[in-house]
Amino acid sequence: GQMMPSDLRKLRCHWLMKGDLISLRNWVMTLFGVINMYRINEVLQLQVEDFDDSYYPTGKSSPMPANGQGALTRCQVVNAHSVEALATEVHGKSDDRPVRLAIFLNRECPEFCILRLLLWWLKITGIKSGYVFPRDNIINRREKGDLIGQCDEHVAYSSYYTDLKL
Repeated sequence: GQMMPSDLRKLRCHWLMKGDLISLRNWVMTLFGVINMYRINEVLQLQVEDFDDSYYPTGKSSPMPANGQGALTRCQVVNAHSVEALATEVHGKSDDRPVRLAIFLNRECPEFCILRLLLWWLKITGIKSGYVFPRDNIINRREKGDLIGQCDEHVAYSSYYTDLKL
C-alpha cells in the first residue's frame, strides 16, 4: 500500500527512540528511499561519490570543464553556510543510462527534509567516501569514537529488513 506521513512518523519514532546509530541509519535510509522513490537496492548502494560534481553522466570523479559550459553541478551552495540542493544519479531498471535526480531543501515540511538529514548523517558518522550506509560492524566502531572515513561495505538488506519490522 501507500505510505502516508503518519506511517513515516511511526517508523521515525520506532527507530529514533532506540538512540543508536544503527537505528538512525535505518531511519535515514527509509526516508531517503521514500522521498526520492528509490528501490532499496539503490539506497543500499548509494555512495558519497554519487554526490560529487561531475560533467559526464556516468563519471563519478570526472572534472568539470574549465569553462563550465555544459556542466551540471551536483551540489548547489547558496552561501558558505547553506546547501540548497544535491543531485545524484540512479540507473533505473528501464533506463539506458543513469538519470540525475535532485534533492532539495524542504522548508515546508522540515521533519521530512532528507537533505538536512543526509548531511547530518554524514557529519556525525564522519563518512567521507564510499557507501553512505555502512554495515552494522562499521557503525559499532563509530559508536566507540572512531570516525568512519572511507566506507567499503554497505548495510546488508537482511539487516535492514529485520530492523524494519515493527
